Amino acid sequence: MELQEGSREALYQIMLARYYSSSLGRFMAVDPGDDTALEDPQSWNKYAYVRNNPLAFIDPDGEEVTYANTPEVQQQRAIVEEIGQQSPTFQMEIDAHSGADPDLNFKGGEGLKGNQKGAADSRVDPESMEYERTDVRISNANNAGKGDLRDTVIEEVAHANAARTNPEQAYKNRNSVKKTEQAARAFTRQVKKEIRQYKREQRKQERQAKREQKQQAKQNKKK
Repeated sequence: MELQEGSREALYQIMLARYYSSSLGRFMAVDPGDDTALEDPQSWNKYAYVRNNPLAFIDPDGEEVTYANTPEVQQQRAIVEEIGQQSPTFQMEIDAHSGADPDLNFKGGEGLKGNQKGAADSRVDPESMEYERTDVRISNANNAGKGDLRDTVIEEVAHANAARTNPEQAYKNRNSVKKTEQAARAFTRQVKKEIRQYKREQRKQERQAKREQKQQAKQNKKK
């Protein structure tokens, strides 16, 4: 299609859900998706492109922000995979968010305050009481201690589990940090228990393998 000079299509770029002006660095209509987070003021501007941070984020369709594959999120993703191998409960929760809705989005530490390690923003439709998604924000820099990042990942996924399995209660608890933490506690305990069991079994297998190697070495000497 040939674009006419001065036409809307010539001035703006079509971004599927809405028009975007590269000269202004702004969309020309509000974001039809719900990607607002109270703790992140950059998300309040519904006309802005990727929260005014195009070096870190992309928005391929003009709706919800899709976060780029940053080193911070890559590290978190590796830990998610490691925990999933060690804990069936944790892996089941990840699987429950895979494919179609609901989504579990790891968005890095953008928007966290001070030394805050992590936060989970779970969305429940106030009318249907259906669980929609959880956005997880984790700062790797604030989780520098041994095991800190792993524990924070588990805790934030626990919040997603609490919202998914009991969305009505999650909606009621949305303004109470204490009640939200209580709802996620059982999941966290179970995952950590399974990780301990996995590691004990791994050590047991390693000791058994060493004993077998020693026995094999003795047999080889006798020969």
